[in-house]
Amino acid sequence: TSSTRTTAGAEQQPLPTRKRSGRIASYCVAQEFRMRSMQRVLERRSNLSVGFEDEVLHSVERMTTNDVFVFPYGVVVIWEMVDSTEDAAVLAALRPFQRTPLPEAEYDGFRFEYDGETPRMSRDVITLPERASADEDERRSEEILERLAVSHAMAQSVRLTCFEESVQKTVAATRHLPEEMARDGMISKSRADVSRYMGRLITDRHAVFLYADVLDIPEFFWENERFEPQYRIAERYLELRQRVEVLNRRVEVVRDLFELLGQELQFRHSSKLEVIIILLITFEILLTLVKDGLQVLSVRRAGGRVDMLSALGLIFVVSVVSLAVAALVIYVWNLAVKRFRPHQFDHSFRSKR
Repeated sequence: TSSTRTTAGAEQQPLPTRKRSGRIASYCVAQEFRMRSMQRVLERRSNLSVGFEDEVLHSVERMTTNDVFVFPYGVVVIWEMVDSTEDAAVLAALRPFQRTPLPEAEYDGFRFEYDGETPRMSRDVITLPERASADEDERRSEEILERLAVSHAMAQSVRLTCFEESVQKTVAATRHLPEEMARDGMISKSRADVSRYMGRLITDRHAVFLYADVLDIPEFFWENERFEPQYRIAERYLELRQRVEVLNRRVEVVRDLFELLGQELQFRHSSKLEVIIILLITFEILLTLVKDGLQVLSVRRAGGRVDMLSALGLIFVVSVVSLAVAALVIYVWNLAVKRFRPHQFDHSFRSKR
């Protein structure tokens, strides 16, 4: 009898419900996507459900909840795929629509779970409230919008990571230039090298600032304010605002450095032109002296003939004197430049910082 009562009591206890959980993977694979072309191609696949929500393409395989969000600035956020092998299949399908692919994809990984009523995020796990609704389609629609809200923060984060790494590479490649300029009075890089560095920085900055959603609250929340708390939680956890401020400061410092280097290289180019002008003037003076000297010699010689040995001696003397004067002028000029430019460069760069 006792055994029977225990069994009955156990049958009355509800079984614990299993939390819904899974992976979230975000990838930055290109500078941007051709969104409309992608939409047209994916819509032809009968096994996919495709839609647009505020310039973000949403794709999901029918009868599953494996949501894929494609952002125009080259980022893909994938929900509930089993492993990276399935992620790779998704990225391969989207590869034809990439514009300016990155050499290597940037990856961020998280997990999600549905539990409780208050969204939160810690230790790379975001907890979302389980939504109860009699209408399954309505519940699923709300779930997609909620996932999109979180995906916006994750997409911004991985895009900023790409920019951070690119800026870091530029900083590492140019770190020695200010010290080199202050020490030697010149830099080893050419104008073309500096222009390439500047172009790379401008390209990366343009790719980020071109899309306002990368650095600001996405327009998606203008009409979906109820999901903004989920976005804010992910945004604070990923420190998006702080990272943007640090990036802006670093970009400004690097840009100021390039501007100063450009000025220095322009000055160096101008100095070379001035040296060339000095040599041309010296050469002109040399020709004038030789011409006048030959005329003097021809007057002194009977019959107007010039003694060849005297003429060669005159040309030699005038040439030596002219070249010596030109060399002295160029030496004094370069000495003055070396004494003045490094201090000016170092002072300008420090004041910029």
